Amino acid sequence: MTWFRDPLGHIIESKNKTHRLVYCSLCQKLASKSDCIKLRVSNRNGKLYEIRSYKYSKVSGTKRHYEEESTRLLKGSEHEIQSVIGELN
Repeated sequence: MTWFRDPLGHIIESKNKTHRLVYCSLCQKLASKSDCIKLRVSNRNGKLYEIRSYKYSKVSGTKRHYEEESTRLLKGSEHEIQSVIGELN
């Protein structure tokens, strides 16, 4: 069984891992699992604690480098265009 904490702070029990939504009986609403914080039960005292989740880009390192470089160049060219427009006015 998996536990989640929704944005309102309610703790929700999820019995089915395949569904992307969980139902909060306190709110009477469905919440998306991606909006909730996943919780795990501690072995020592049985309390719930948050699981840290890291969201990595699926793009490879070299492709990510080229994307960052291209965005940096675009920002530089926008700045140059603005300076030219400023000089003309």
